[in-house]
Amino acid sequence: MRSSTLCVLVAVAAATLPGTAAAATARIPCTPPGPHTTDTTSLTLVSAGGSPCTVLRLIAGLNLGSEAQGHFHVFGPNGEIATSADKFWSSGEQYRVEVGQVTGGSHLWCVDFWTPANSKHGETNCVGF
Repeated sequence: MRSSTLCVLVAVAAATLPGTAAAATARIPCTPPGPHTTDTTSLTLVSAGGSPCTVLRLIAGLNLGSEAQGHFHVFGPNGEIATSADKFWSSGEQYRVEVGQVTGGSHLWCVDFWTPANSKHGETNCVGF
C-alpha cells in the first residue's frame, strides 16, 4: 500500500472512530484583541467567548486628554452598527454599543469620530477579530 493511500485511510478512520470527533472539533479560543488606539480614538471589543465567537459589545472613546464635540460612528463586517448622539465628549467618557454579532476571526470592527460639520476627526480605528 502506498503512503498516500495509508494517510487517507488513517484520516477516515480517525474521523469515524468513537471518541475522535471531539478532537477534530476542538474549540478555537475566542479572545478579542486588547484596546486599540489611533491618534484620536480608542476601541475595545467584548466577546462572549465560545463557539461561535460573538462580539457582545463595542466600547469607543476619545483618547485620554482629548475632548471634542461630535458623534461616534460604529460599523462592522455587516455594515453600520450604531451612531452616538452628537454631543460634547470628554476624556475618559465611553460610548458602549451592544453588538451581538458572530465574528469570523478576521472581520473588521471600526469606529470613526465626526464633528458637527460632518468632518471626520482623525483616522478610522479598526480592529480585526
